[in-house]
Amino acid sequence: MSEIRATTISDAAGTGPITLTKQACLKCFYTTTGVYDSSPAGTSLNVSSISDDGTGISTATYVSNFTDGNYAVTASVDSSNGKMADYSGETSSTCTISVHTHAGVDADNDIGVQIVGDLA
Repeated sequence: MSEIRATTISDAAGTGPITLTKQACLKCFYTTTGVYDSSPAGTSLNVSSISDDGTGISTATYVSNFTDGNYAVTASVDSSNGKMADYSGETSSTCTISVHTHAGVDADNDIGVQIVGDLA
């Protein structure tokens, strides 16, 4: 059995991290607070901005585009307060997340989003 140990894995030039393209792994994640602004709340990966598109609706724009709109999105909210999240409008550069009550009423809420797919 082989073992690889490394402190840092760099790109071919040794100047930055490796680019994960054509590999099935997390390519984007972010969290927001109930009132959306132009940036994610806290740590994020591959998100340049988040737009407020109305009550409970936000669109994330990526730093590095996906190859197309065929990627897996998971969006979550605290379901104990009777809300849920879904996604729509996936393109290579953006995805829209909507938060609503179980009755279908749009509602602001903190969300967590994770995306897996191939980067362009």
